[in-house]
Amino acid sequence: MVKCPYCKEEITSLIAVSNAIVTQHFNVINGKYANYEGDEKCFEDYEASFFCPACNEILFNGEKTAIKFMNGKKVKLWKKEN
Repeated sequence: MVKCPYCKEEITSLIAVSNAIVTQHFNVINGKYANYEGDEKCFEDYEASFFCPACNEILFNGEKTAIKFMNGKKVKLWKKEN
């Protein structure tokens, strides 16, 4: 198990955020409840950003880096701006 370099919590997964094209059908159920159904496709050339699920800090970009991190290897973290 790995620890977040910011909050030091042990984590077993990451939050991945990526751009996608989402196509959805929208309808209303019983006159008041929104319902969305559809598909999404991530952009092929866009690298996802990965966040700690405990503190929501951005850790790095790129799936290869995420795999290395989750396997306990050292990776270069996303640089925070002051």
